[in-house]
Amino acid sequence: MNRYIVDVDEGNFQEEVIERSKEVPVVVDFWAPWCTPCQLLGPILEKLALEAGGAFVLARLNTEENPRIAMFFDITAIPHVKIFKDGEAVDGFLGVLPEASVRAIISKYAKTKVDKLFEKAREEERIGRYKEAKKIYEAILDIQPNSIEARLPLVKILLRERNIKEAEDLIMSINEDTPEIRNIRSFIEFAKNCNKDGAGDLDKKYSRAACLALEGKYEDALKELLEIVIKDRKFKDDAARRAMVGIFEVLGDNELTKSYRKKLAMTLF
Repeated sequence: MNRYIVDVDEGNFQEEVIERSKEVPVVVDFWAPWCTPCQLLGPILEKLALEAGGAFVLARLNTEENPRIAMFFDITAIPHVKIFKDGEAVDGFLGVLPEASVRAIISKYAKTKVDKLFEKAREEERIGRYKEAKKIYEAILDIQPNSIEARLPLVKILLRERNIKEAEDLIMSINEDTPEIRNIRSFIEFAKNCNKDGAGDLDKKYSRAACLALEGKYEDALKELLEIVIKDRKFKDDAARRAMVGIFEVLGDNELTKSYRKKLAMTLF
């Protein structure tokens, strides 16, 4: 066991969990050898503990060998995780959660170097300093190469920079499939239509909207796309609406997004 990961029992629980949590948050993993879900969650917790480098301590308690402690903390199902701070259980969760969800819960109490980098990057984005945010997300990926939480905002910044190829390569390296990822991929496919020949007026309008989006003229692009939706909802298999949603994803929840979400909803419904 690493110094950030410790096995606890009735003999050392008070010292390793209650007392130690007055100095640093302690995450207690209530588990048992026969518990298959525990075997899935355990490595996630261990990975995060090692990454945290002492920002929190992981304490593993075998409920089969320590039933009185499990009963005291009302552990009726496992895996069950409780987070201790200042001698008290302050949070926790039951069952196996994705790594990102586990990380988010723990980071509320234990700020790691990566957590602090994420906070800084998001603040830089909030005030429009995208180049600075990009550097921070790239630094995070040097530490956590598979971090989807860093890859997605980096893709959006690359799209703002009109670096379509790099953005596409990065988004295609993500194996997960979520609405956000699908929307970003839709935007990339839409952007490829810039200067693409088309026979009809709507084709030309769609191509013009793609070029405007690549130039960062999102409001003009959204205006063009909305006109397409109004004229032909089924144009290119709903392409104009999907492109608008893709732009919303790139922009984030700002005033332009809110305005055109409302206009799109009024058009559709």
